[in-house]
Amino acid sequence: MSANGMPCKICRSADAPVRFRLYGKAVIVRRCRACAFTYVDYRADEEHLPSSAHDLAGVPDALPGAQEKWALRRRIYEQACGPLAGKRVLDVGAGGGSWLAAARAAGAEVCGTEFCATCCAYARQKFCLELDARPLGSEHWQSRAETFDLVTFWDVLEHVNDPLSFLRQAAVMLRPGGYAMLSTPVRDTWFDRLGETAYHCTRGRAGFLLQQRYSQTHLQIFHSRQLRWVLEKAGLRAVDFRKVHELTFPVERYFRNMYGDSRPAAAMARGAQWALRMMPLRNKVVGLFEKSGSER
Repeated sequence: MSANGMPCKICRSADAPVRFRLYGKAVIVRRCRACAFTYVDYRADEEHLPSSAHDLAGVPDALPGAQEKWALRRRIYEQACGPLAGKRVLDVGAGGGSWLAAARAAGAEVCGTEFCATCCAYARQKFCLELDARPLGSEHWQSRAETFDLVTFWDVLEHVNDPLSFLRQAAVMLRPGGYAMLSTPVRDTWFDRLGETAYHCTRGRAGFLLQQRYSQTHLQIFHSRQLRWVLEKAGLRAVDFRKVHELTFPVERYFRNMYGDSRPAAAMARGAQWALRMMPLRNKVVGLFEKSGSER
């Protein structure tokens, strides 16, 4: 780590000044002057992230809307690559396993990784799936290099310490001409612009919007342009790249996390739901990428 804190995770520049101090200054967010990558100055234990999602009520697979989400991803894949049937699919950070269950129902041969014991138990009980707790960089997985037709990682990239290294490991798992699919939050949204404006206009006192983005589990939020660039660096060429409006949890959950089960929290949640109907957030990228065969 440099004298100025953690260097940029993408370009390794040490010129990355503090951009935000959140959660009572416990979380420091830096922005690289060289490439504008924005990340938390914190190295997490990826296998033991302190997350509220690590209880049964927080398993995203158990929430309404999961099947519609997977249907969109399947359409994106099949429009470009043909049917999932017969394909070998690896899901990294598989959560409760519902994407793998949907891919299996479409005829794919599936396996997945997941660190959360509660999610693994849910996948086992709900879908009869045995998820593996070993990281992608382990000998177990790297010994299976170039054996998968499709590697997916939904809402994972924001949680890893070294996103470029992670993407390269994922690319190694793909056979020549294989595909990767991902979803991850991006920061080129009206919500992020509003959050940054509120933070700077109040000299850091109004950081509550940005706290929905950065934390000790959300280690970075890409700009869409940076995301495409880093994927290309990892040898993954964009075939389909789209911004979508997608919340992991219902709106009211975010306000309960901030303010508890109070009437003001419920009222703010209703106001937020109305605003999001008027102005869709388009807060995530869902993308399909082909293994290009060469890294730059």
